[in-house]
Amino acid sequence: MVISDKYTQKDLLPLVREYIERYNDVLDDIDTNFLENYCSSGKYFEIVPYLLTQFYVEFNIINKDNNVYLGILRKMKEAFELKKKNILEVGGGPIPSLGRMISKETEKLVTVIDPNITIKNNNNKNLNIVRKMFLPYTDISNYDLVVAFMACGTSEMILHNCAENNKDFFIGICPCGKDGINKLLDTNLSNKEYIDGVLELAEKKVKEYNMGKLIIDKLDDKYSYPFPIIYNKRPKMMTYEKR
Repeated sequence: MVISDKYTQKDLLPLVREYIERYNDVLDDIDTNFLENYCSSGKYFEIVPYLLTQFYVEFNIINKDNNVYLGILRKMKEAFELKKKNILEVGGGPIPSLGRMISKETEKLVTVIDPNITIKNNNNKNLNIVRKMFLPYTDISNYDLVVAFMACGTSEMILHNCAENNKDFFIGICPCGKDGINKLLDTNLSNKEYIDGVLELAEKKVKEYNMGKLIIDKLDDKYSYPFPIIYNKRPKMMTYEKR
């Protein structure tokens, strides 16, 4: 089960209504219908529906062992020292669930950019919300690390932008590319051709711009996210002690 076994369908439906009312300015009919139909299933999906996960996280009803955001955050902390980094998250979805978690791991500012993000309930002093679309020429000069998880169709733009600006990246690839996640949920596609293209581009950019080494990783099966996680790993700087 993805959700805690103490919650039944009867318990969840009022929370769904509260959630829809709370975020009605960013949820469309497709979103609300999806939540009403599937939120109480507690099932695994081959492709993680970010909206469903965000709903579970918002009300703290997901089992911690299945919380994909916690899985992503752990991988991020393994890859980078976050405490002193200014971080940009691309495509946080309607509710910045991952951004909120990241903001607790750094003393610096975390900015989440997404045209559909809500600005409600942002009580985190070091969490900045920007309701804009991320583009290949978006200014990332103030950030040390650009991250994205299931941010449809942005992987290539992030790779180009980070390479041009010599910035580190951490991307949980969204397999839908620009086709949209709903299409993949309906057809159960994995879009291997698109994923392979992103991996090829990442390898090229990391090598061409001397960004260290490309790391291709993945989460454990329990998180229901079977797609690659990619990031660049730069060699550690050697330090010498004064005699």
